Amino acid sequence: MSSSISSVFFLFLIFPTFASSTSSLNNIHKCPEKQSEALLLFKQNLSSINYTNYECQDWLGSDYHPIMMTWNTTSDCCNWDGITCDYSTGDVIGIDVSCGMLKGTINPNSSLFNLPYLQALNLAFNDFHGSQIPCEIRMFSDSLTHLNLSHCAFSGQVPPDITLLHGLVSLDLSFNYFNYITGLKLGPHVFINMFRNFTNLEELSLRFVNISSVLHTSLNISSSLKLLDLFGAQLKGKLPHSIFNIHSLETLDLSYNDFTGDIPSDISVNLTSLSLVGNKLNGTLPSWLFTSPSLEYLNLYDNMFSGNVPFESFSLSSINLLALDHNQLAGQIDVQTFRQLTNLTVLGLSLNNFSGEWELDTLLSSLTNIEYLDLSYSGFSVTTNNANHYVNPSFSELYLVSCKLKVFPNSFRAMRQLERLDISSNEIHGQIPHWAGEIGGDYGLEFLNLSHNFITGLPQFQCYKGEVPHSLSNYRSLRVLDLGNNKLNGTFSVWLGGLSELRVLVLRSNNFHGLIETSTPMELAFSSLQVLDLSHNWFAGKLPGTFFQNFKAMQNMIRNSTKPEYLSTYGNYYSIIVVMRRRWMRVDLHGKWWRWDMDVEQYIVGLVMGYLMLSTRKVKWFNAIVDAAESLVFKKKRRHIYIGK
Repeated sequence: MSSSISSVFFLFLIFPTFASSTSSLNNIHKCPEKQSEALLLFKQNLSSINYTNYECQDWLGSDYHPIMMTWNTTSDCCNWDGITCDYSTGDVIGIDVSCGMLKGTINPNSSLFNLPYLQALNLAFNDFHGSQIPCEIRMFSDSLTHLNLSHCAFSGQVPPDITLLHGLVSLDLSFNYFNYITGLKLGPHVFINMFRNFTNLEELSLRFVNISSVLHTSLNISSSLKLLDLFGAQLKGKLPHSIFNIHSLETLDLSYNDFTGDIPSDISVNLTSLSLVGNKLNGTLPSWLFTSPSLEYLNLYDNMFSGNVPFESFSLSSINLLALDHNQLAGQIDVQTFRQLTNLTVLGLSLNNFSGEWELDTLLSSLTNIEYLDLSYSGFSVTTNNANHYVNPSFSELYLVSCKLKVFPNSFRAMRQLERLDISSNEIHGQIPHWAGEIGGDYGLEFLNLSHNFITGLPQFQCYKGEVPHSLSNYRSLRVLDLGNNKLNGTFSVWLGGLSELRVLVLRSNNFHGLIETSTPMELAFSSLQVLDLSHNWFAGKLPGTFFQNFKAMQNMIRNSTKPEYLSTYGNYYSIIVVMRRRWMRVDLHGKWWRWDMDVEQYIVGLVMGYLMLSTRKVKWFNAIVDAAESLVFKKKRRHIYIGK
């Protein structure tokens, strides 16, 4: 689970001078010639990159372009993109070339350091190709207040000279790594001197900056900080309680370090955001966590907290995100406890040891702004009276795995913007309701998992296109379809071959029967398929070899290998060469019928296809690999449907 707004953008918002339009200068005071020349020389030493940064594109939209295009001698530099000038003098006081499509290095003699009045420098989301932050950054010691070097591919040691920028109000060095191997390191003396010299510092973000050599006792700091982000900084040791006593602190993120110990029982700070994800913290949760009127974001995911949650004193009137997943928390919690949380958009209580029965319709109608809910493996028993209560129309993700749910809730029908639904490993019997195709509205679901239930059939939905008689054919972007381990029957669904985006098809352990044939033009059939599992059914007859010839996405790129490489990588794909050995199966390849052992050595199948693709024996390791395939093959947001037992 990720926070709703990444902290890496905070510098874009906090420098008020940037908010004013440079065009308002009306050439009253033009940019000094020497400063204009310095900027043009800085541009000359950088080049434009020709690839798209999708974070920048999502953030800027049509404004995402090479930012230095407007930098030329024909116009005043105060009118250039990313440049802010002092209204009264014309001096350059701000450079914001974030997401500027820039590549290069900043040399020690860079003309950038010839801008004596620079107050804000934002180079975020550009590529400085593993170079080091130059020591000459100290040249801005008398002027610089805001420095953002995040997402710049800097590496090596952060120079001690950075601590000479005694006027800094905000500093962001986050997400600097080169080729995902080397990144920034910050030594203990530099870290300590930051807090000694930066007396005005309000925001410090060191996400993924290696400060492992800094002792946890060095976090006994006293400063004016409002935001401290040490996410993934490789810190270890006891969680320093003193850090909770920085009176001005509002946002604290110590996620994905190696802290042990507990959360202090009392604090003297009014936090609005606390994230301690992925540590080894234990003990019980203090009551102040659930009584703070200012707390908006609380994420304690993946720790070892135990004991009962003190919900009896629950009064988080401002809470927006509450994530207690993946701990060892216990106790019986009344669903009515959450009725007051009208601002809550994200609630995660999965993988705990809670008890009690929660009525889903009551919960959803109370949480009027909820968008994400995960109660999977929480210990709660979820029921539904199938009343047509209000459901937030912006609800996007719902996970109720292993919640003892017995029926398909009617409330799902109102979830017109739902993207991901997982109600697997429950006790749902019978057919899926005929209206299930309405879930997710016009765009449909991206992920649906109904596996490990007792579903006996799929509904016949109204078709959106007359020539396509099956409801699932409406999911044009479907990548994974798992119908395994149910009681489905009938012959092979020929229309599946027309799903051009389909990567994984699992039909195992059902009652499908008959010949495997297709009426789909073979040049189109299963063109993206990488995983196919037809095992434990009653298919018979000949398997057309043209199936294999048209599985283009499975074709192995390594042509000269002298032996099958059962697990290898090529590009971004994990691959395994298919080897099938079944005496009874007849397969037609290149016009010939094969009756005995057969090796197919030219196909990539993600991570799974295996020699048991068409077998009748049950082997546990194969089933386990199939179940895990999607998480290894697909690393981005995909469309998935799982329907099975």
